[in-house]
Amino acid sequence: FRMTAEAPVERQLRFWQRMVVPYLDTTNGIVTVQVWAFDPAEARALAEQLRLLSERLVNEMSRRAQEDALRHARQETLAAETLLRDIRLRIAQFRNTNSLLFPQLSATIVAQVETRLRETLADLRAQLTTQLAQGTNPTSLQIRVLQGRVSSLEEEVTRVRGELSRPASTAQDTTLATLLTDYAALEVEERMAQQRLERAQTMLTQSSADLARQGVYLNAFVQPAVAQLSTWPLRWSIMLQVLALAAGAWLLGLFLLRAIREHLG
Repeated sequence: FRMTAEAPVERQLRFWQRMVVPYLDTTNGIVTVQVWAFDPAEARALAEQLRLLSERLVNEMSRRAQEDALRHARQETLAAETLLRDIRLRIAQFRNTNSLLFPQLSATIVAQVETRLRETLADLRAQLTTQLAQGTNPTSLQIRVLQGRVSSLEEEVTRVRGELSRPASTAQDTTLATLLTDYAALEVEERMAQQRLERAQTMLTQSSADLARQGVYLNAFVQPAVAQLSTWPLRWSIMLQVLALAAGAWLLGLFLLRAIREHLG
């Protein structure tokens, strides 16, 4: 029944599989390990050592997975930081190239100026219409002054409106509307990069906390115990088997011996 230390590894494996029998209950995930040995204390020591080695293996596998997650989180954080920095450099280059610090603010200011000019133009046109309706001579100085102011405001409104559709005062031949669209696209990229960085930092913090926390992922519900009754090997069964084999061998030998004597006789 015993295994010698010089036995081949294949025989040692077969012997181990006979002496250590695990059973997995798929309904609740509980693993039961039954250890056979020639001494109760030896069986208990072997079972305890198996529990310690299994716990160490499970925790080591978990630790490696956590280290991989931490390394991935660091790489993701570094990539997100690099992307965000590149986008912000592109935004700064965009502002310097087009001499626009805040394109949206510039467009808003242009729209507000146009609105005020249109309001003033509407007032002057109303005054001119009123003067003509009251019978003022169209060639009078007052009428000509109002007409001149109306014409000037119309030109100014056209010029201000053209700032959105005609090339702006930049080094490139690009309209303010186009610049505003390009800047909005850069802002969207910046927000997305910022959100990616925040997610990566959150993942990095969580991975660091998981790695720092000492976790036990293998719990022993029932500790290895010393058997009170020897259930193996079954000595009486082995003795009966040996006696049966011996009796069978004796009968076979007796039969062969009688057959030989009859043949010789």
